Amino acid sequence: MSNLWHPELSAGATRTEPWARPSVGGGFTPWTESRNPGRRAADRGFVATDRRAASHDDEAPVAEPAPDVDQMVADAFAAGFDQGREVVMAEFAAERQALAALMRATEALQAEPAAPLAAILAETVARFVKQVVGEVQVDVETLRERAIDLAELITAESGPARLRLHPDDIERLQGLDLPLPTAPDHHLMPGSIVLESGEGWIEDGPQVRLAKLRQQLDNMGLPR
Repeated sequence: MSNLWHPELSAGATRTEPWARPSVGGGFTPWTESRNPGRRAADRGFVATDRRAASHDDEAPVAEPAPDVDQMVADAFAAGFDQGREVVMAEFAAERQALAALMRATEALQAEPAAPLAAILAETVARFVKQVVGEVQVDVETLRERAIDLAELITAESGPARLRLHPDDIERLQGLDLPLPTAPDHHLMPGSIVLESGEGWIEDGPQVRLAKLRQQLDNMGLPR
């Protein structure tokens, strides 16, 4: 074996970095079947896998927790209670509105004072009676009896007296013997008689009786 190292050459030697040195093997050569016929058959179908994914696949599935039946029942009861309370409150509000409307209606139906109502009734009855009296034929005999009854009230101290009647009644009494002279009065209703004397006057007939009826009707409407 020859000695290739000479001391005199060390003075001109230069340090070379590893990456600047030429490759001894001639570069990277992949491991193929042609260059490595002895490669195992199991390595020929090598496929890269993620160990983390494989570890997750190997883990057993986690069972879901069983539902809490008591909690479900409690939640359903609370929801039903709230819904029922809302329904009751809505019905209560509707009833309050209906009651308020009823109270407003009853205020309009309050009893009116008796006096105005009695006046209306009295006027109605008076008109009805006047209509009936006006349609009924005056009875001559009744009219004569009224005249005689009034004449009997006159005494010697009363002074002169006379009977005032409606002109139609004077015609009806023609031919009858009356104790007092008569005088026509267009303001009297047929069937009415007024006895005039020095002491005053007395009246009888439908007009007087209608006035008494009106007075009685007015008295019925007065507060007691």
